[in-house]
Amino acid sequence: KELVIGDRGAVTLDNLRITRTFEEIVHFSVSIGDADLLAYTWMPTNEYVEQSADEIFEKGWMENMRDYGLHWGGYYENPKRYTTFIDKLTPDTEYVLQLAAKNDFSVATKQITFRTKAPEPPTPAVDFKSLEIVSITDNSVTLTAEIANTKQLSYHICEGEVCDCEGVLIM
Repeated sequence: KELVIGDRGAVTLDNLRITRTFEEIVHFSVSIGDADLLAYTWMPTNEYVEQSADEIFEKGWMENMRDYGLHWGGYYENPKRYTTFIDKLTPDTEYVLQLAAKNDFSVATKQITFRTKAPEPPTPAVDFKSLEIVSITDNSVTLTAEIANTKQLSYHICEGEVCDCEGVLIM
């Protein structure tokens, strides 16, 4: 028998890429052509086992591509740009993301490896070591300060013995 495919072609998965990476979250996007369903799953590289499209659909997160983007008119777009994120990942860990897409007569798979970011080192506490008045004139004061572990210093100078700083912007 002769196969009649109609207007749609075989499923395509193109331009799979990681768009943003954090310690516990990764964003990815992929261009999906002629697919009815998309599924994806991920695992740490040290636990990686290549999976068939059927296994990805069975174990993974599934998305109905016929409805994806319908609220903004995406139903009529082909291929569609699918963008999402995965969370609850482990920092500084390499993962394999596996995707599968299908329609009535074809299946496509794709995978990519990514690494989550390592945790930022803790910020050391500001260490205010010294503050000295170097000189005073009729209209100026010169101060010196030794401060460790800071990028910015804010100060406010008041006139007189009592300082009412409420509502005053300290620069």
